[in-house]
Amino acid sequence: MVKLYVRRVEGHVVRFALHGHAECGEYGYDLVCAATSALTIAAANGLFEHAGVSRAVRYRSGYLDCVILNCPSAEVRMRADAVLETMISGIRAIALEYPESVSVVDIGGSVSARY
Repeated sequence: MVKLYVRRVEGHVVRFALHGHAECGEYGYDLVCAATSALTIAAANGLFEHAGVSRAVRYRSGYLDCVILNCPSAEVRMRADAVLETMISGIRAIALEYPESVSVVDIGGSVSARY
C-alpha cells in the first residue's frame, strides 16, 4: 500500500512523505504507483521552482520525504499551500478509486516528529 503522510503546523503543510508500493501492477507498469509518485515529485519540484520555497527532499524506491525549510513571507506560504494542497487533493482522488492501495494520513503537530 502507498501511504501519504502529511504533517501540518498551524494548518500549513510543513512536511510530506510517500511510503510504499501500490502493487496494482507489475513493477514498472503500476499506474497507481506512478501517479502518486508523479504528484509528489511534481509538488517537491514545484515548491522550489514556482513557490520559491527552500526544501529538503530525500528519495529512493518506494519513498519520498519532503520537508519545507523556509517560507520567507505570507505570499510564498500561499503559493506553497496551493502546490501542496493540489498534490494532496490529487492523491486523495486516487485513494477514492483505489482505497485498498492508497491512503492519506494527515497529521498535526511539530516538524521534528518522525513518521
